[in-house]
Amino acid sequence: DWEVPIIPDGQCDCRVDAPAAAHLPAPGGEVDVSYTARTEGVTEGLTENLKDGVTEGFTEGLIEGKGSNNWAVNGSRSATGMPILAGDMHLSLSLPAIWYEVHMVTPTMNVYGVTFPNAPSITEGITPTTAWAFTNTGSDQLDTYLLDSTADGEGYRFDGEVLPFETEIDTIHVKGGEPVVDTLRVSRFGPVVEEDGRAYSLRWVGHEFGTTFDAVWDMNRAINYQQFEEAIRQWDYPMQNILYAGADSTIAIRSTGFLPVRRSGSGFGVLDGTSTADDWTGRVPFDELPHMINPESGYATSTNQRPAGAWYPYYLGRDWGSIFRSIRIDSLLSSSATHSAADLMRYQSDVRAVQADLLLPRTEHLDDLSPRARAVRDRLLEWDRVMSVDSRDATVFHWFMDALSESLWDKETFAGLPRPEEVRALEAASRPEIAGRLGVSDGDATGRLDALLADALETAAGHMVDDVPTWGAVHRVVFRHMAFSDALLPLNRGPFPYPGTAQTLSPARNLTVTHSASWRVVVDFSTTPPAAWGVYPGGQSGNPFSPLYDAHLPAYLDFRYYPLSLAERPEDVPTDVRPVGASEIGR
Repeated sequence: DWEVPIIPDGQCDCRVDAPAAAHLPAPGGEVDVSYTARTEGVTEGLTENLKDGVTEGFTEGLIEGKGSNNWAVNGSRSATGMPILAGDMHLSLSLPAIWYEVHMVTPTMNVYGVTFPNAPSITEGITPTTAWAFTNTGSDQLDTYLLDSTADGEGYRFDGEVLPFETEIDTIHVKGGEPVVDTLRVSRFGPVVEEDGRAYSLRWVGHEFGTTFDAVWDMNRAINYQQFEEAIRQWDYPMQNILYAGADSTIAIRSTGFLPVRRSGSGFGVLDGTSTADDWTGRVPFDELPHMINPESGYATSTNQRPAGAWYPYYLGRDWGSIFRSIRIDSLLSSSATHSAADLMRYQSDVRAVQADLLLPRTEHLDDLSPRARAVRDRLLEWDRVMSVDSRDATVFHWFMDALSESLWDKETFAGLPRPEEVRALEAASRPEIAGRLGVSDGDATGRLDALLADALETAAGHMVDDVPTWGAVHRVVFRHMAFSDALLPLNRGPFPYPGTAQTLSPARNLTVTHSASWRVVVDFSTTPPAAWGVYPGGQSGNPFSPLYDAHLPAYLDFRYYPLSLAERPEDVPTDVRPVGASEIGR
């Protein structure tokens, strides 16, 4: 009931062909595939496999992946009367930065943005008439199959016969040692790995021929949405929510890429590798991928949440970002009639803890609390729920949430694995199929959750001191040299006080933050060329002794942006450029 999918019900421009989708399960039917049935006889001994990523099935839908944000408003919701786009991709904060800022001008294009140093095109960019931003979809593009291999390891049983493994031999030359010969076995599904005496085969769209680089090349040269859409038809992997805004007064968003169609209708868990029952039968047609163009709401956004609701007929996956960021940005965009570029900047720096909005009200009726725990509860209920660096209540909330997370999930089940987000506990209170994964399963998930909330308040009360530290004193960001070597610690920068949590719009997981927005950008099409601002954590130089090694860090930490120029001639590019904040560009 809380979820805000990227494409709300009734707003998808998808043209799903009914005959083509007729063989698929009923919408949402894949949820009925039980965890036990899909993994029977396979779960024992899989903990190490999960740590190594051999199978996603065991905790699929519970463990969060990496995320990003993007949002855009069209002219009807823009203070300028023209589209405005914002994007911030969430990746590792390294020095040199993961992105390289580039302005590329040729006789056929003019594009500004960020790219990887070895790439021939701008990955996320702005042109005089278009702009785009990415978030991960989380859609399932990889399946894990359990094989029934023969005793000699030379083949596997499939559809009643034995098929031989293909082999690929690679020789690894070792300096000062003997060469190492590695043999990779390949089944009809893909590469084979062995864990705990079992053989698993991985089928991933990345092992197929792809044309994503062709898509990026043409995206750099598109001058309107029609050309942009033709360009992203070539995008295969990784699957992305691609948000577009342009001078053609169009905004659009599409979950784009190679989405397999499974014969069984689901890719959940460890699949049966002994028959064609779980085969891929094709890919979801481009026009049937979740998307919307110029939505009636006047805005489009993605925060790694579910691309579409239960009405969507194709299996998308289960590993979505939790609902907190999607709730927050939808609230901000829907609550105001119009939005300016400065507003979209402010939203990128927003650190309201929506998880507090959902969890803290459940503590109001808890009566059996000690006086200290009751004081903590009352303090948190009065808190403004903003995870700012100068907030002491934010630190108390962290103590409460840390205690809740520690006790919430079964320790043996999740040993060595990331903890699920707390919203899964709220789901467990109403969904018996995952209630058993609470710390203690007593058949009463709601009552158990209330007991755990009370215990968390008691634990937080035990941390209380006269002078509670500010959130910025305990929650800090570090920019690590990309070698991640202790020998190169002097090349790191930080720690610096940093606001937010893992699920605020400005993300900041863990007390020592190492992942957050890797590129913040805002583009306003009310001028020609569009006005644009951007910042990334780091600098243009990889030389630690250069002033350009970490030049942008002060602006990044203060949520300020550098104006980006699309001037076609070097002599027209402004030279006196300073970073500006949202308050300096006005409405």
